Amino acid sequence: MTRPDCVLAIDIGTQSTRAALVTPDGVIADCATSPVELFAPSPGRAEQDPGQWWQTTVANVRALLARNPAVRIRAVGTGAQMHSAVPVDATGEPLVPRVGLWSDKRTAAQVAAFSSWPDADKLAGKAGNEPLPAWTGFKIAWFRDEMPGVYERAKAFVAPKDFVNLRLCGELATDPSEASGTFLADAVTGQWSPELRPAWRPARRWWPAAATCCASCSPPG
Repeated sequence: MTRPDCVLAIDIGTQSTRAALVTPDGVIADCATSPVELFAPSPGRAEQDPGQWWQTTVANVRALLARNPAVRIRAVGTGAQMHSAVPVDATGEPLVPRVGLWSDKRTAAQVAAFSSWPDADKLAGKAGNEPLPAWTGFKIAWFRDEMPGVYERAKAFVAPKDFVNLRLCGELATDPSEASGTFLADAVTGQWSPELRPAWRPARRWWPAAATCCASCSPPG
């Protein structure tokens, strides 16, 4: 009997995580989902536990495989909410119990400081974005200013899907779409910008290399 081929699709959302088996012609053969907690400890803050992303993803995948023992996984694709910065140590473990989400506004001071620079408009043009609290680079700068111990201990800062991929395969990487939301990448070349990185020094060596069109660019140094 031929084993059916499927792609395993993983999604990390703000309310739940999901895993699905998708056939080569795009049909969802089965899906599993788990809720995740959203914390709002004070006005302007929105946080989640990266460990919960991983634990629920594992539970979802196990449920799918238990229900579909004959399936053959040919590839794994991971997607997620963007613009979080998860500080991880050398083993890939998170250094904080919760991280700010895309909607978290705690980086307003870092955005204001950047916006006061004489060349802020030029740098924003290089990034292709207005400076906003959502962008990942400002979240990294927040760790630099508010949690310097975590900032110095971090092996890397990773986005939600990149955190799950790191756990899945041990690879520290990101992609051009995620890089475009960091305020550290050149909007034209898709590569980490040597102008943006030294301008406000938020990441140093800690943002992973970006695959595909950013493959030739090393991590921020």
